[in-house]
Amino acid sequence: MAKLLKKKQKVTKEKTKRTNIFISYARSDRYWLSKVRTHLKVLENKNISIEVWDDTKIKAGEKWKEQIEDALSTAKIAILLITAEFIASNFINNNELPPLLKAAENDGAKIIPLIVKPSTFTRRRKLSQFQAINDPRKSLIELPAGAREKILVKLTNTIEDYFK
Repeated sequence: MAKLLKKKQKVTKEKTKRTNIFISYARSDRYWLSKVRTHLKVLENKNISIEVWDDTKIKAGEKWKEQIEDALSTAKIAILLITAEFIASNFINNNELPPLLKAAENDGAKIIPLIVKPSTFTRRRKLSQFQAINDPRKSLIELPAGAREKILVKLTNTIEDYFK
């Protein structure tokens, strides 16, 4: 009986192995999703084996909610594109953040907030407990283009370090 239980636990653990990057964002922030994906493409070009997932990967005819749940269950890193729209999103608050926060607490998943626009991020204890890649008082849209690019490079370097 104990042997069977151990085997079942091992299969369950293998089933939820965390190896991917999940990007959570509000649909109105697709421009920023594109910028982040471009910077992360550098890692693929360095032969670092990662899969970056966001909802644009869902194809017509697929069960979209199941696709999101599967991607959440394998996220080693979650990049949160923080804006007022992100924080206001019922879907993000009810469907994406709870499993990501649980994965960070129980499975060692990393949550990396990227402060894109001014928001109430610092007043959201569940989110602001995670160190943002940039200063929450200086969102990307408030910075000159060169400073924004440096933050995106810092994000890419941080993720590369997590996958080494």
